[in-house]
Amino acid sequence: MQAICREPTHVEDSVEVIRQPVYDPFERVVDHLPMAVPKRVWTYHFGPGRLVDVLTFREGKLVHIETGGYM
Repeated sequence: MQAICREPTHVEDSVEVIRQPVYDPFERVVDHLPMAVPKRVWTYHFGPGRLVDVLTFREGKLVHIETGGYM
């Protein structure tokens, strides 16, 4: 992904707890179990007067792209 987007201005690694669904034999959700997953956030700041872009990855997969404010 970095080959496409270039080096991010800032990288933040953390662990996020998500609620993983548990299914019964009929594929109905019967419970949720907490599960810790690695989370990485790339922030891109392209200079004054430009909006900040934020890419969020969970378990190495891109899950969210957000355009932030000005810096």
